[in-house]
Amino acid sequence: MEPPHKESFGDYEVFISEVFRWKTPPAIEEAKDTLHISKKGKEVYYAESAHFWIGDMEDLKNPSRIKIGDDITDDGVPDLVISDWGSDGYGYLTYTVFSLGEELKVLGKMNAKQDSKGSFKDLDGDGVPEFLGNDFSLLKKATTGVFYEDALAKAPELIYQFKNGGYQPAASLMKETKHTESSK
Repeated sequence: MEPPHKESFGDYEVFISEVFRWKTPPAIEEAKDTLHISKKGKEVYYAESAHFWIGDMEDLKNPSRIKIGDDITDDGVPDLVISDWGSDGYGYLTYTVFSLGEELKVLGKMNAKQDSKGSFKDLDGDGVPEFLGNDFSLLKKATTGVFYEDALAKAPELIYQFKNGGYQPAASLMKETKHTESSK
């Protein structure tokens, strides 16, 4: 899906557009996406990133993909998933889940490696998909060099579940990795 892109659900409208900026000096064109979420014609959320997608960016051609208005949290309120690459500047994907209730509410922001691509899957059979992603807390401490690349490559996988009104790590669904001297 290339910008501009627009989808609606109920009173909400999501619009993604591409803007160009000129950096000076030198005059180099830089493209960015802008995300606008409006309710009843009034903008209630705005963000910029290198790229935005409505839903899971890796699942856009799947007819059963998560769509705007799907209740993926099973709380009776429609939801919206926005995936983006570049909002944090660390080379990974961020998935933001919004609740489209009376007020727009961010339920969670989860990350995934660009090469592993996060996903929503029901792992425990309760009908509510968990999010499979990665922990990049070490990556944020390393800005360049070998440590940065090592942190990116070794970011541990995490599973998040919707619980108590938000997304949090699902310890009961994750397996502990045993580290030995040869695996360090």
